[in-house]
Amino acid sequence: MQPVRWLDFAPWVHFVMAQDMPKLARHQGTGRALVTALESIARTAGIHTLIGALSGSNPGALAFHNALGFNEVGRMPGIGMKFGKRLDLVTMQKSLSLISRDPPDRRAGKR
Repeated sequence: MQPVRWLDFAPWVHFVMAQDMPKLARHQGTGRALVTALESIARTAGIHTLIGALSGSNPGALAFHNALGFNEVGRMPGIGMKFGKRLDLVTMQKSLSLISRDPPDRRAGKR
């Protein structure tokens, strides 16, 4: 079995990346365990949001991230290219902490 080609946590840009989970490792809990461990590391580092960029032509990857609590927040049609075919790039996001989207003054009832 081949290892995951790369997996990276970059706190200075606040993201986690993984590529090419070997087919034999799929549906064995490996990906879930990796993401869960990296979420813990990210929380400890004070990261509040994870962002994933996935191929829109990979329904398995989209479903996997959705099942882990990621939500689709953007789609760039035809921006990617693989094997001579144009692909959508789907951006997914998972918040690791509860942070209000309102500025502090609005949270306090001030305008």
